[in-house]
Amino acid sequence: MEKVVKAAHTGGIEVLGIIPITLANLTRPTIREEMKVVNVYERITQMIEHSDVFIASPGGFGTLEEIFQTVSWAQLNIHHKSIGMLKVNNYYHKLLSFLDDIVEHGFISLAARRMLDFATSEGELIGIWAWSRIKCINPDRDGLTVVAPPIDPYAIF
Repeated sequence: MEKVVKAAHTGGIEVLGIIPITLANLTRPTIREEMKVVNVYERITQMIEHSDVFIASPGGFGTLEEIFQTVSWAQLNIHHKSIGMLKVNNYYHKLLSFLDDIVEHGFISLAARRMLDFATSEGELIGIWAWSRIKCINPDRDGLTVVAPPIDPYAIF
């Protein structure tokens, strides 16, 4: 995620880091603007309020919880924002297969499954969203804001 944040800054895109207070001391600062929140629920709520899109890089249970909560809230029409996951080194390949299997078994609809896009790069995600959505995402025109999770000091890449 640190690379996404740096690329966003280089491209002139505003980045807001939203981090629970309990994790604030475990991360190194990479984001110019940071909002500290009380808990994970407030973090997700603030992410939905302040974000234009959601991009999940490889992560663990916390990342999965947040991305699935974001998709669930989209199903409930709480927001209508693009949601994507980066398949760096095929990291989410088996998750993608699992989600397709859930559709096949009838536990989620194909429309719900399509709320979550997978790509190998941020640029590919933007391209998918530009072609598949009514509104093309254009940072220069739309004032795109990316909300980035904190850098996980325990992540293994």
